[in-house]
Amino acid sequence: MFQLFKKRNFSDYISDTFSFFRITGKHFFKNYFIINGTLLILLMVLTYFVFKVYFEMMFANIGSSAPNFLEDYFNNNIGLIIGVFLLFFLVDNVYITY
Repeated sequence: MFQLFKKRNFSDYISDTFSFFRITGKHFFKNYFIINGTLLILLMVLTYFVFKVYFEMMFANIGSSAPNFLEDYFNNNIGLIIGVFLLFFLVDNVYITY
């Protein structure tokens, strides 16, 4: 009878992981990027542009004396904010369903 569970220590986990990637790594990563590649790239691009916009907003108003610059920013760019949230929501739901 074979044993499904095997007691292992940390070095066994590491060596098994490296041996798995050495033997089947090319096939594993090929299938992983075929299935998830386009969605990962889309999420990375969206994240880059969102962080770019918010970091520009943060650092552009460091020396300003306007106390409500954040409120003005949200009021002036409400369409962009709603569009980005909807896009993230749609990409996230598509990613979860697959």
